[in-house]
Amino acid sequence: MPQVSRGGGKVESFTSYCGGLPAPEFSDNPLRYKFSWSPRGVLLNALADAKYMMNNKGHFESKCSLREQIVDIPTGGALLADHKPLDFIPGLSLEGFPNRDSTVYREKYGITDAHTVLRGTLRYRGYADFLSGLVQLRLLEEKPHPSLHPGGPDVTWRVNGRDDIVAGMEQLGLLMDEIVTKHDTPLDTLSSYLAKKLAFEPGERDLVVLRHDIGIVWPSGTREKRGINLICYGDAHGYSAMAKTVGYPCAIATQMVLSGEIQKRGMVLPFTAEIFKPMLSRLAKEGIKATETIQFSS
Repeated sequence: MPQVSRGGGKVESFTSYCGGLPAPEFSDNPLRYKFSWSPRGVLLNALADAKYMMNNKGHFESKCSLREQIVDIPTGGALLADHKPLDFIPGLSLEGFPNRDSTVYREKYGITDAHTVLRGTLRYRGYADFLSGLVQLRLLEEKPHPSLHPGGPDVTWRVNGRDDIVAGMEQLGLLMDEIVTKHDTPLDTLSSYLAKKLAFEPGERDLVVLRHDIGIVWPSGTREKRGINLICYGDAHGYSAMAKTVGYPCAIATQMVLSGEIQKRGMVLPFTAEIFKPMLSRLAKEGIKATETIQFSS
């Protein structure tokens, strides 16, 4: 972003998707997903509200107010219906959907001229549809259900609904005559079950994918589309991709604070060159680096 401003350009659009996934060969389940962190947190994320800016005309028009550009998605799973296929890596069948409030990053990133600002979650294609089916079946409800009280009688899973969702639930073992460990609410009961069913097995790898799409207009009127990919695989018998992409930046930042390279105190965002340049350089030495593509049009 800083070099765009220095060159007199303006960022018209910024779209970013990121996701922690199982490596493709380990995504063979109805969710196409395995849990590398809290299952409850993953499922709750699908129920959250979201907000983003979108101007489908592809260029800013002054008559289009900010209010008209903002897309508000309510809580309760509606954001799953806002998913779309993403083909920036043709060999991976990916989809993305909005994640929380993206509009605040217009100011944080210094891209106040942007007509489109969206940050989203990446998953393998089919995730949103299947999870939406579970939402419709009220299996992600947070309210206690009398049948799921730990002291209540034994229960097994039973469901009526869409054939594809039922088939997926059968594959997950949800419709077997297996006694369910109850945790008061459908959400907590399902989270506990999936934590065991969709855990990474020894020798399985995960994958982190990050994608930025940036639209830039230069003073000459030339438009630039910049695509940035960061792909990191976990090691089968070592660090996971999630551990690398979260742990290495934290460790590097800690070293920078201790060595005096970072002088600021408190909550410091890594938006200044004196932080992100050495950070990116040191991450590259650990094998975490991005690739970039650029296209120009008049």
